[in-house]
Amino acid sequence: MIFLFTLLSLLPATGVQAQDQPNDAGGNIVVTWQLSPDDSSLEEYQVFRATQPDTLFQKIGFIKNGVRTFLDNNAQDKCHYRYRVIAVKEEEQAASEPS
Repeated sequence: MIFLFTLLSLLPATGVQAQDQPNDAGGNIVVTWQLSPDDSSLEEYQVFRATQPDTLFQKIGFIKNGVRTFLDNNAQDKCHYRYRVIAVKEEEQAASEPS
């Protein structure tokens, strides 16, 4: 008897974008993404931020599955940021491409 096992990998969020929140007097960036195809089984999305060009990403927050928007309310004006969204399910994680 032969058993075939398929290793299913967790799929990441895609299309991460970051835009200044209008009319907020600075300091807020709205991060959006397309939900992971595995969204219904996820625990959360973790949001990471890095400054341009070669700094490490640092976790700045998390949000429950089913939500595709995060407000970074601790950004500095005139600073360029890159964002990455990590889909999390138990011990498995899948990182998006940076914004």
